[in-house]
Amino acid sequence: MASMQVEKPQRHVYVNMKNHTSIEMLCEKYISFGQPNHPVLLPPIPAGEKLDLGQVVWKGAVVYSGYNKEKEPSAWLLAWDPFVTNGMPSVRKVYVACGSKSVIENMSKEEIEKNLDDASEFSEATDPITKTTANAVIIGASPNDSANVSANFALVN
Repeated sequence: MASMQVEKPQRHVYVNMKNHTSIEMLCEKYISFGQPNHPVLLPPIPAGEKLDLGQVVWKGAVVYSGYNKEKEPSAWLLAWDPFVTNGMPSVRKVYVACGSKSVIENMSKEEIEKNLDDASEFSEATDPITKTTANAVIIGASPNDSANVSANFALVN
């Protein structure tokens, strides 16, 4: 009996991130899983503002950096997978991480992708050392629709 290969049809995803801190966040890294990694310069996210990446068509991730309340370098990671397999929208996934800038920036592409593959439609993280927090959700009405990713990057009071 031949094994059945399941293909992931390409779907669009609209990504937006909100900076809930009082300082500008800078993009440190952009990752495209399954696509060639070309250097991509994403704009900063001003303090208290939202950045809309617009429409992307692949599984990806971004790392943004800033400072926590103690002025220590911190970072926030957002990864998403908008694909739908076998007509099931529940396989759309999102993953977030936050903490020390050196720790987040040094996460390998493989580690990020494994965490994303193990994730679900909602993700949240809080780092007690840097007092950073992040959450994200990916939603889509049906398997044939585009998905929307909304993420929040903040500091714990």
